[in-house]
Amino acid sequence: MGRENKISKAESRGPVSPIAPLAIAMPIACDAPSNSSGFIVVDLDNDGHIVAQSAVLPHASTSHTARTSIYDLIAPTEARALRRALGAGFGTIALHLGHDAGARALDGFVLRNPSGGARLVLRDDSADRKRLIEADKAEEIVRFGQWTLDLSSGRIEATKGFVRLLAPENPPGAIDSAWILRHCDVKERQRIKRQILKGAKRGGPFSFQTRIVRADGQWRIVESQISVERDPTGKVSALCGVSRDVTEVVIIEKELRRLDAQHRLLINHSNDVICQLDYQGAFLFVSPAIEQITGFLIEEIVGRNISEFVHADDIEHLRNTARQANFDPAARTDQYRMLHKGGHYVWVESRVRPLMDQKGLRRLGLIAVIRDISERKHAEEALVAAHERADIANRAKTKFLANMSHELRTPLNAIIGFSEILSREMFGPLGSSRYGEYVTLILESGRHLLDLINDLLDTAKIEAGRYELTREPLDIEEIISAALRLVQRQAEKKGLILESRLAETAEPLVADQRAVKQIIINLLSNAIKFTPAGGTVRVSVGEQDTFVLITVTDTGIGIPENEVGRLARPFEQVHRDLHIAQEGTGLGLALVNSLARLHGGDIEIKSREGEGTSVIVRLPRDAAETDAAGSHAERA
Repeated sequence: MGRENKISKAESRGPVSPIAPLAIAMPIACDAPSNSSGFIVVDLDNDGHIVAQSAVLPHASTSHTARTSIYDLIAPTEARALRRALGAGFGTIALHLGHDAGARALDGFVLRNPSGGARLVLRDDSADRKRLIEADKAEEIVRFGQWTLDLSSGRIEATKGFVRLLAPENPPGAIDSAWILRHCDVKERQRIKRQILKGAKRGGPFSFQTRIVRADGQWRIVESQISVERDPTGKVSALCGVSRDVTEVVIIEKELRRLDAQHRLLINHSNDVICQLDYQGAFLFVSPAIEQITGFLIEEIVGRNISEFVHADDIEHLRNTARQANFDPAARTDQYRMLHKGGHYVWVESRVRPLMDQKGLRRLGLIAVIRDISERKHAEEALVAAHERADIANRAKTKFLANMSHELRTPLNAIIGFSEILSREMFGPLGSSRYGEYVTLILESGRHLLDLINDLLDTAKIEAGRYELTREPLDIEEIISAALRLVQRQAEKKGLILESRLAETAEPLVADQRAVKQIIINLLSNAIKFTPAGGTVRVSVGEQDTFVLITVTDTGIGIPENEVGRLARPFEQVHRDLHIAQEGTGLGLALVNSLARLHGGDIEIKSREGEGTSVIVRLPRDAAETDAAGSHAERA
């Protein structure tokens, strides 16, 4: 910006019209009309007709010859001023040639012509005015202004833009340093004076920011960049400044600093490592948490490749993850071992994704979040080891039960067989009647013990996966009738009523006959065991979709609802009556549940304490579905 865009105390509302000094124009005015130095010389007669011209006037043409009136070429509003200057023979003038929006502005003066008439010396300053308007518009848009402080006189010249910074609504007619300081924060006025004096003394460019209050009451922040002007002796004579409103910039920068501090606080106090890598895997940025995980300092890691810190067995897998992340915006999780400064490795988990530019079009590398999972890995390894030990112990238990069951069943079969012979007195009478009672007790105890051993053996087979099912169409009614006959004597002994309700099924049940019979016997035996005298035990058969439902219900003592889930577990007994609980091993319902699952079915237990219990066994009816479910159960 040149000085022509400055305003002084006397004129602050608009740019000063530049008029050529009289000393420059006089030689031109005294010579014959000729086009020189950018001036146009026009000779007029006493009536204002053009006699001669050094160049074609703007908005005129070569056809404007003698006798053309100057008044026909200028705006009507300016005719009176021109006549007054022509009459006086001397004076400054400002003309606009043309009568439309494109009229050209010319400044100059009038001199009396010795030969008669008058001579106009004009300069076309339309371009200068246009530049001034454009400069003022730019200052208004960008919100800046220029000023000059003459150190000797204290006089201030400033552009409109500078005045608008302080008084956008009602700019004053004139400005001075006192007016400017009144708009500055009271606490900063002395600081501003000191900075200006110090800058003038030092003689170099300087800058400062200050808070101002505008005429409309708004607080703003203005930044001033100041340079010096020197006189011919080299002494600083003036300060030239460019001031601009930086309120929004300062606010944004403050918010950015706050966010940056907040982000750094989170990054520095996070237990996870946040890092940036290039496409080759070199660390570009690493957060301080890396020192806690690996023991390496940040400066020992930045610039080095991540492969230098990864276990040799995990490098290739990590590279594959990085390659995939380069082309897939989704985050990828990986686990690997990372070198510790102490020489050992620590397990870490990282989530990696591409780092994109602000437009999301160009990949800048990779960003990763790394977490120490050493404790989790140790816990997982301990859990796996514990599971393996439990599995070994379970297999040992199963093998022990199977072996013991075989060893116990062999002599037990002999006890039962000989007891039956004695009870029938096949080789003659026993003598005393008490012998018969003893033999009966031995026989019943042997059979009860054999049932327990068979349950143990079947449970061991199922757990070992060696229980084989022979599936065939079954007559469920016949199986239930056979089961009822086996438990009839036990029910009569306790004074219980046995009932059966059998519905006709659309298709026969395809299952293992021995397993189904054992399921029904176990359920009936359990119901009889826990039902007091006078109670009822009922077995029923129904259908539900593709399943056959076998339900055994009793009016026994029941169990609390919160303990129902324990009944299907091996060796679980939930009864408070120790005498009743000691009669079994707790394998009855567990074995029922295992056999049902082998068939692809399940069981449901409903019970209320003091009211009774219902056990529902669901077995798939379809043979093909049974095979698939059974195979799945066996694999499980």
